[in-house]
Amino acid sequence: MGQPVSRETFFETNVEALRQSQWIEIGNRMPGKKHQAKREESFKAVMHPIWETIQAIPTADPDSVQTLTLAEASVLPTQGDGLSVRSLRVSLSAVAGWWIDGAEKLTTRGSSSFFLGGFMTVEE
Repeated sequence: MGQPVSRETFFETNVEALRQSQWIEIGNRMPGKKHQAKREESFKAVMHPIWETIQAIPTADPDSVQTLTLAEASVLPTQGDGLSVRSLRVSLSAVAGWWIDGAEKLTTRGSSSFFLGGFMTVEE
Protein backbone atom coordinates (compact mmCIF):
# COMPACT_ATOMS: atom_id res chain seq x y z
CA MET A 1 0.00 0.00 0.00
CA GLY A 2 1.13 3.53 -0.58
CA GLN A 3 0.53 6.75 -2.45
CA PRO A 4 1.58 6.94 -6.12
CA VAL A 5 4.34 9.52 -6.64
CA SER A 6 6.86 10.56 -9.29
CA ARG A 7 10.12 8.81 -9.99
CA GLU A 8 11.96 11.92 -8.77
CA THR A 9 10.19 11.66 -5.41
CA PHE A 10 11.40 8.06 -5.12
CA PHE A 11 15.03 9.09 -5.50
CA GLU A 12 14.73 12.19 -3.31
CA THR A 13 13.13 10.34 -0.40
CA ASN A 14 15.45 7.34 -0.56
CA VAL A 15 18.63 9.37 -0.90
CA GLU A 16 17.62 11.56 2.03
CA ALA A 17 16.78 8.51 4.15
CA LEU A 18 20.14 6.96 3.27
CA ARG A 19 22.03 10.16 4.11
CA GLN A 20 20.27 10.43 7.46
CA SER A 21 20.84 6.80 8.42
CA GLN A 22 24.53 6.93 7.48
CA TRP A 23 25.06 10.20 9.37
CA ILE A 24 23.41 8.72 12.47
CA GLU A 25 25.44 5.49 12.20
CA ILE A 26 28.72 7.40 11.90
CA GLY A 27 27.67 9.72 14.72
CA ASN A 28 26.99 6.73 16.97
CA ARG A 29 30.52 5.46 16.33
CA MET A 30 32.10 8.92 16.83
CA PRO A 31 30.02 10.85 19.38
CA GLY A 32 30.84 14.29 20.68
CA LYS A 33 31.86 17.63 19.22
CA LYS A 34 35.56 16.81 19.24
CA HIS A 35 34.96 14.23 16.47
CA GLN A 36 32.92 16.53 14.21
CA ALA A 37 35.61 16.96 11.54
CA LYS A 38 36.46 13.25 11.49
CA ARG A 39 32.73 12.39 11.39
CA GLU A 40 32.23 14.64 8.34
CA GLU A 41 35.29 13.11 6.64
CA SER A 42 34.02 9.57 7.31
CA PHE A 43 30.54 10.51 6.06
CA LYS A 44 31.97 11.77 2.75
CA ALA A 45 34.12 8.63 2.39
CA VAL A 46 31.12 6.35 2.99
CA MET A 47 28.70 8.31 0.82
CA HIS A 48 30.97 8.82 -2.21
CA PRO A 49 30.75 5.25 -3.62
CA ILE A 50 27.11 5.00 -2.59
CA TRP A 51 26.33 8.27 -4.38
CA GLU A 52 28.03 7.05 -7.57
CA THR A 53 25.84 3.93 -7.50
CA ILE A 54 22.69 5.94 -6.83
CA GLN A 55 23.44 8.25 -9.76
CA ALA A 56 23.62 5.21 -12.08
CA ILE A 57 20.18 3.92 -11.04
CA PRO A 58 18.09 6.29 -13.21
CA THR A 59 20.17 5.26 -16.25
CA ALA A 60 19.76 1.57 -15.42
CA ASP A 61 16.01 2.05 -14.97
CA PRO A 62 14.90 3.95 -18.10
CA ASP A 63 11.53 5.62 -18.43
CA SER A 64 10.59 2.97 -21.00
CA VAL A 65 10.26 0.47 -18.14
CA GLN A 66 6.76 0.89 -16.73
CA THR A 67 6.86 1.12 -12.97
CA LEU A 68 4.58 1.93 -10.10
CA THR A 69 6.25 4.29 -7.63
CA LEU A 70 4.70 4.49 -4.16
CA ALA A 71 5.51 6.80 -1.22
CA GLU A 72 4.95 5.93 2.43
CA ALA A 73 4.50 2.37 1.27
CA SER A 74 3.90 -0.85 3.17
CA VAL A 75 5.07 -4.25 2.08
CA LEU A 76 2.97 -6.83 3.88
CA PRO A 77 3.81 -10.53 3.89
CA THR A 78 1.04 -13.04 4.38
CA GLN A 79 2.84 -14.14 7.56
CA GLY A 80 4.99 -12.22 10.01
CA ASP A 81 5.97 -8.57 10.15
CA GLY A 82 5.87 -6.23 7.18
CA LEU A 83 7.98 -3.26 6.16
CA SER A 84 7.20 0.44 6.09
CA VAL A 85 9.35 2.27 3.53
CA ARG A 86 9.51 5.91 2.46
CA SER A 87 9.11 4.93 -1.17
CA LEU A 88 9.50 1.96 -3.47
CA ARG A 89 9.29 1.15 -7.16
CA VAL A 90 7.78 -1.97 -8.66
CA SER A 91 8.16 -2.96 -12.29
CA LEU A 92 4.67 -3.52 -13.64
CA SER A 93 5.98 -6.56 -15.51
CA ALA A 94 6.66 -8.11 -12.09
CA VAL A 95 3.02 -7.76 -11.05
CA ALA A 96 1.18 -11.01 -11.66
CA GLY A 97 -2.33 -9.69 -11.09
CA TRP A 98 -4.44 -6.68 -10.21
CA TRP A 99 -7.77 -6.30 -8.45
CA ILE A 100 -9.95 -3.36 -7.53
CA ASP A 101 -12.10 -4.51 -4.61
CA GLY A 102 -13.82 -7.51 -3.11
CA ALA A 103 -10.73 -9.41 -1.94
CA GLU A 104 -10.88 -11.75 1.03
CA LYS A 105 -8.00 -12.97 3.18
CA LEU A 106 -6.89 -16.50 2.35
CA THR A 107 -4.97 -18.75 4.69
CA THR A 108 -1.66 -19.97 3.29
CA ARG A 109 -0.27 -23.42 4.01
CA GLY A 110 3.48 -23.81 4.35
CA SER A 111 4.50 -21.09 1.92
CA SER A 112 5.33 -17.43 2.07
CA SER A 113 4.48 -14.64 -0.34
CA PHE A 114 4.19 -10.86 -0.34
CA PHE A 115 1.31 -8.49 -0.99
CA LEU A 116 1.87 -5.14 -2.67
CA GLY A 117 -0.95 -2.70 -3.21
CA GLY A 118 -1.49 0.92 -3.99
CA PHE A 119 -4.27 3.48 -4.19
CA MET A 120 -4.83 5.21 -7.51
CA THR A 121 -7.38 7.62 -8.89
CA VAL A 122 -9.27 6.05 -11.78
CA GLU A 123 -10.64 8.62 -14.18
CA GLU A 124 -13.55 7.80 -16.46
